[in-house]
Amino acid sequence: MSESAEQTQFGRDWGEPDTRPDCREDLSHLKTMNQDTGEMADFRCKSWDCKCCGYWMKMNLLEEIDRITEERPELSRLLTLTVDPSNFSDREEAHREIGEAWNQLKAALRDKYGDFTHLWVREEQDNGYPHLHVLVSRFLPQGEVSRLWSQTGAGEIVDIRQVEARKAGHYVAKYLAKDAMAHLPSGTHRYGSSADLELDVRGGGSDDGSNWELVTWSEIAEIVVPAVAGDFRRDADREPPPVD
Repeated sequence: MSESAEQTQFGRDWGEPDTRPDCREDLSHLKTMNQDTGEMADFRCKSWDCKCCGYWMKMNLLEEIDRITEERPELSRLLTLTVDPSNFSDREEAHREIGEAWNQLKAALRDKYGDFTHLWVREEQDNGYPHLHVLVSRFLPQGEVSRLWSQTGAGEIVDIRQVEARKAGHYVAKYLAKDAMAHLPSGTHRYGSSADLELDVRGGGSDDGSNWELVTWSEIAEIVVPAVAGDFRRDADREPPPVD
């Protein structure tokens, strides 16, 4: 998905400065170059902590949820799985353990009710502890889900509500505020789905057979050269490659 005007407005009108790195500024010296045509394109780091890419990927995720729920109207129930902070030493442990708790819950639900399609996103509460918003394709009794969730050791509070699947993306978007998916512990999975769904959030490579290479500008040789590991140093003062 191309970067929209709405996305480029991110972080400008929120009342406080957004201090996250921005690859449009500190990695502007990196470009991707089409080896067949010489065409240059801006490099994007695709990091959730990047002011540009984090918002771009979040918007991609919401668009993917809209697409999937239009194609799969059976995803009409929204679960919110909440952790009990008293069960964990800190938020980092809660973030590590909620994923395993969700895996345990899925296995228990499948054993009891059979397979089901699902799609989930992670969100932090105001206290920094995570919870999961999960769209599922079948009816699941709230009391039983709460009992099974409690058995994982994560918590006891489970909310289940029926939603119109086509509007599910709007329900999820309501929870994913400005930078809700940034600043999470390293290695945190922010979303996922059952194997029968495919989410394209970061954007795949070109499928037209073009040969693209990551390049930068050599100030010594004054030519475009292939990028190396050291070129990924974030530096807003470095010169970007010239664009013909």
